Amino acid sequence: MRAHDGRVYGTVDAPLLVTVTEVNEASVITTTSRTEFTIRENSTSTVYTNRATYQDQNDVIRWSVEETDGGDFVIDRYSGVLSFRNTPDYGRPADSDLNNVYELTVRATTAGPTVA
Repeated sequence: MRAHDGRVYGTVDAPLLVTVTEVNEASVITTTSRTEFTIRENSTSTVYTNRATYQDQNDVIRWSVEETDGGDFVIDRYSGVLSFRNTPDYGRPADSDLNNVYELTVRATTAGPTVA
């Protein structure tokens, strides 16, 4: 870098260092085409398998569920497989407003690379 004071007295040369730092870009959820599902009561199968793409090559995507009825579900934090915590029973709804419509948010976050 060269600094000049606008006069003819001279210039001062000094090194300039530029450091590039890592920015953890957000993951992109790629399974947003479906936002509503119908599941038969007493079913213990997977509700849905979520998928996301990495923005940073070495990041690990971790999944979580949130919002009103999020506690009624479990999600594998690495695979994105979403299932009911307890087997649903139509005659005994467990959702917050007891109408058998569960409202939740699935979230994908990145946590940087895992170290073995």
